[in-house]
Order: sequence, then structure tokens, then C-alpha cells
Amino acid sequence: QEPFGVFGSGARGPTAAGLHSAPRAMAPSRGFAGRGDRQGRRGHAGGGSEARTLDWSDSTLTDELLEERLAGELDLEIERLRPLEGSAECAVNLAGNELSGRRPLGALLRRFREAEVRVTCLRLHRNHLQDQALGALIEHFEAVAESGQGLAGGRG
Repeated sequence: QEPFGVFGSGARGPTAAGLHSAPRAMAPSRGFAGRGDRQGRRGHAGGGSEARTLDWSDSTLTDELLEERLAGELDLEIERLRPLEGSAECAVNLAGNELSGRRPLGALLRRFREAEVRVTCLRLHRNHLQDQALGALIEHFEAVAESGQGLAGGRG
């Protein structure tokens, strides 16, 4: 089992391996997987929650392509995630892409907050994140703390 955390285990900085890799064809979106599914092995859920993983890793996502997915398929994915009762939690795996900026990452995290879906693990390693992307993470942490939702476990 890998530990939970903002970057998961094996986190690397913005100069991670793969910076100069050849372009790959964009992999299809894998969407959410429930606990026990092939891609949904991560996450700990308690108190009426069901752990899920949004796996958009190794999809050659750029900032622009992530914004397209946010406009297109994220609402449907979040709707599938919402349980009939209890809280929703998910892990988000964006590792191995070409993300660099603040705006799309911030928009993704904001959409999860607005839908009251707690992000329990955010995997961002093997991207091209610039310093400004850290601002999106700080904004998310502050908003979650102000809402009393907490970053992991139960409320508050």
C-alpha cells in the first residue's frame, strides 16, 4: 500500500523524468473506478463514503486538454461518483502528463469542492508543473480548511 498524500509516494519535482519524452497519442479517458475495480484500488472511505479514483494519468494531458475535459466530461464523472447518501471521496491521479499551470488544476479542484467531493489523494508527479501551480494547491487547502471539510478522514 502506498501512503496517501498530496503527491502520493515517489513525488518528483518539476524536472521529473519524462520532460523530454516523445509525444504520445492521447490515451482515452478512464474516468472513475470504484474500490475493488482494477483502477480503483486506492482510497480509504469511512462513514458512508465510497472510495473512487479519477484516473487521468499518462494521458498526455496539457493544460488546454485538461480544460476541455473539465468542460466536457467532469460533470458526468462527478455525477457518477455521488452516492445516494453519505459523503463522496475520491483520489485524483493526474501523474505522467504535461500539466504546467495554475488555472486548470485550480478549476479541477474547485469543481470537486463545489460538488462536495473530498479529494483524498492527488497524484501530480511526472508533470511539468511550474511554481504558480502551487498556488492552486494552496487555494484548495485553504478553501477546504475554511469549509470545515478537512483534507482526509471525517469532517472537521
